[in-house]
Amino acid sequence: MSTANRGVVYKGPGEVAVESIAYPELALGNRKCE
Repeated sequence: MSTANRGVVYKGPGEVAVESIAYPELALGNRKCE
């Protein structure tokens, strides 16, 4: 399994590319997780 996080990026009409993207984070903020 690859360690890179890649996704399809829309660049404009008829143009897409596969690029490295930031790894998603769990953003709970100040909320309590129950």
